[in-house]
Amino acid sequence: MFPIKSTKVPNKKSITFNNKTGGMDVQLKYADGAEILPGLPTVIAQYTVAGAKLKQEGSDAHSYELCYDIENTLHQIPVLKEVNIIEKWQVEEKIAIKKPAPVVPPTDAKDGKKEEPVPAPVPETEQSFETKLKKKQTTSAVNFSFSFFGMVPEDIKKGVDTEAEMHKCDRKFLDLKESKNQLETVCYKWREWLQGKMAPFMEEQACKAVVAEITKTVDWLYDEGENSTFEDYTKRYTEFMKVLEPVKKRSIFHEEVPQRFALFKTCEQWTRDQLALEKLAHLSDEQRKSVNDKLALYAELMEKMSVEFNTLPKHQDCSFTMGDIDSKLRIMKAEIDPILATPVPAPIIVEEPKPEEKKDEANDAEKKDEPMP
Repeated sequence: MFPIKSTKVPNKKSITFNNKTGGMDVQLKYADGAEILPGLPTVIAQYTVAGAKLKQEGSDAHSYELCYDIENTLHQIPVLKEVNIIEKWQVEEKIAIKKPAPVVPPTDAKDGKKEEPVPAPVPETEQSFETKLKKKQTTSAVNFSFSFFGMVPEDIKKGVDTEAEMHKCDRKFLDLKESKNQLETVCYKWREWLQGKMAPFMEEQACKAVVAEITKTVDWLYDEGENSTFEDYTKRYTEFMKVLEPVKKRSIFHEEVPQRFALFKTCEQWTRDQLALEKLAHLSDEQRKSVNDKLALYAELMEKMSVEFNTLPKHQDCSFTMGDIDSKLRIMKAEIDPILATPVPAPIIVEEPKPEEKKDEANDAEKKDEPMP
């Protein structure tokens, strides 16, 4: 029905069975001799078509046929699209015969012109009919259900279970390789770091012990541990990271804290420069004192943290964190910004009294000065 090398997709074709009402199973399968992969079932799909009830059974010249519409989809998969039963029959229809109306001959008009003929009234008579045969057709959908698509459910479940087991084995193999590579990477990387840039952030004796343990693990990886288990590789990696993660955090801390201290100095200088600007000349002495006091307070806090940071050995943790410094900077900004944003007060306008008002005020003053009678 559908050639293997057909270029027209999707493609639809119909198959018709005369005098069939359904109640059958329909299989879509590869043609004999078709080139398919070995092991694939020849049956593509199977459908169960329900029996259809004839609506015009007993009519004159009644006939019927069952039509299957099969479509080759865009993905080159044939499917049963729809099933219809087509009924044909004929019926007699009476058609009224129209009688011609009699015509009255034209008469001469007074002006010499002939008048148009006017149909004469026709007396009521019995209507005549003629009988004709009319062919009719109706199409009704037939229900059908899908049975299986190439493989029975048991075979599909077996294939799914086999695939899941294969995936599990593949994942287990990949996890083993990844865990070994992860342990090997961390050993080489940290052995170099602890003998270089990371050495100050770990106590000397502890650093030497960790480097020795890393070297021992590297030797083990290429000897007894070359074909070890996922659990063993993961356990060694986890134990190393418990010791090495704090070292990495101290390194990041000592790299970023000086940037925070420099940021405070920048904010402090910027605030003092703002106070000196003419646009903030309207700030009161009390407001300026409040800003300077807050700067002095946070400068003292930053100085204490800076002294601790610079005197404490790098392999020891400070009493404050990066979050503590950021919190202090945010609070300082929230307290000082509203003061610097104080708007300029509106000027006070004093209106001079009008001349008439001045005379009235003078008269009132004279009256007050006169002695009482």
